Amino acid sequence: MNWQKCREFQKKIRDNLVLKGGDFDYRNLLAVDISFKNNKAFVAAVIYNIKSNCVEKKYTLIKKNKIKYVPTFLAFREVPYILRIVNKIQRNYDIILCDGHGIMHPYRAGLATHLGYLLNMPSVGVAKSYLCGNFDKPGSDYFSHENVYDDTGNLLGYALTNRKNTKPVFVSPGYKISFEKSLKLIKLVSGKYKVPEPIHVADKITKKLRDNND
Repeated sequence: MNWQKCREFQKKIRDNLVLKGGDFDYRNLLAVDISFKNNKAFVAAVIYNIKSNCVEKKYTLIKKNKIKYVPTFLAFREVPYILRIVNKIQRNYDIILCDGHGIMHPYRAGLATHLGYLLNMPSVGVAKSYLCGNFDKPGSDYFSHENVYDDTGNLLGYALTNRKNTKPVFVSPGYKISFEKSLKLIKLVSGKYKVPEPIHVADKITKKLRDNND
């Protein structure tokens, strides 16, 4: 993997970033998650109905993996496998939700931004771990949140308490959606878990695939 070329592609995405979207009229979202073990990638995608808060379809994929994880380059490890599973799915979804960052990334090009850019679709990232930005700790109450800013004061997204008395998750727009709508989406599809329900379901699937392929 030529990491310098990867960095240049991230800069290209950053320079062509589109965040403002249309009305919030999303019905179905595609949630994706990946687990890795023993040089294999275990991929899950679920179609989730936002209006009724239920999973409508599930898709899985297992592929050999030779790409190592390098900080700030996560998308280059995961996107190839996600695109493979996306190509199996009829496009009956309006937005993509990723277990990873959107523009809350040093080059404004996290996993969700990559996918949105490549598929030309609205996308949102929600990550369990901090990558960059400055923020105050949000309150412990459900849906308490604080803005996350870069070093020059530009908004990157939100630190959100998605479950009482837990560490926050990090929400940011990926592509073709505003900050406010990104946060609204995460609140709509969140339930009793720290991560949104669609991501929780996809994560359980990948872990089951991984554990069944020892």
